Amino acid sequence: MPTLLQFAIRSMDFIHVAEARILCIIVGTNGVVVNKVIETRQPVTRDELEKISRHITAEFSGMTLDAIRRRLIGLTEAERAQRDAMLQKAISLGIEAVNDLAPVEHELYVEGAASILTKPEYADGDALRKTFLALQEKEKLIDLLNSCLSEDGLQILIGSETDFTQVHNFSVVARRYGSHSAPLGMVGIIGPMRMEYARMAPLVDYLGRALTRKIEEEQEQQQ
Repeated sequence: MPTLLQFAIRSMDFIHVAEARILCIIVGTNGVVVNKVIETRQPVTRDELEKISRHITAEFSGMTLDAIRRRLIGLTEAERAQRDAMLQKAISLGIEAVNDLAPVEHELYVEGAASILTKPEYADGDALRKTFLALQEKEKLIDLLNSCLSEDGLQILIGSETDFTQVHNFSVVARRYGSHSAPLGMVGIIGPMRMEYARMAPLVDYLGRALTRKIEEEQEQQQ
């Protein structure tokens, strides 16, 4: 699954909800809305919040939350920020808004694992146990799929092509989804090395393209 840090924003608004508490409303270009309450020690007026909202939206609209965070952190050292109190408040609130908004790591969803019970490769009890344990090693699977995010098109990883597939005698057929500039995640099928590639590869390719197309359509509707 994608992380929120990879979503591009359309707007970011700050609203007073209580003393020293500010609600940040982030609207993504894909229509996703994220709310976060920020605790602040420095006083910020409603008028200042409106100006900060307009400034951040104008400066960063279309950028991902991760890119915004890196840009804001870089601005903290800028000479202009040292002299402009309003910009200092905008930078501080912006960093608070995107920091810890979502885990940087991708989440992984695995479905249909029980279907391997029907495969002859896993008829042996020990092999079956190792396979189920391997599917629990989500960090390694995520690392494997993350390494594929930079590559466009369908990818097929068989046996010795990666440490994970070699150790567990797996194959992975995967494709990323999202725009070329901001890939969001991966979809794929994991199975035995003798899986039906002629049937599985077009299925994964179609699903990745369909997800990408749907995301792009929603982004166009929001513009």
